[in-house]
Amino acid sequence: MAILYDGLTEDGNRELTWRGGKGTFFIKGDLGGGTLELQIEVSEGSWLAVSDASFTDVTVSTIELMGSASTRIVLSGSTTPDFECGWL
Repeated sequence: MAILYDGLTEDGNRELTWRGGKGTFFIKGDLGGGTLELQIEVSEGSWLAVSDASFTDVTVSTIELMGSASTRIVLSGSTTPDFECGWL
């Protein structure tokens, strides 16, 4: 299991490269009342939310993105989050 984001303590984002295809995304811990969203870069500096990939609680979810792409996770609206997330 690869942890992509560990120890985030405030709202923010982190970019990562997705290998493409289908994967299982997980969140464990506490999002601090915030929302974690997966986004994909559609052109340089322009990001769009991935459909059905916005989470407010722990989850295990199957995500499929065609081809490799720059992606990021964005946490917003949180208060003292303490979580890990990544791909299984």
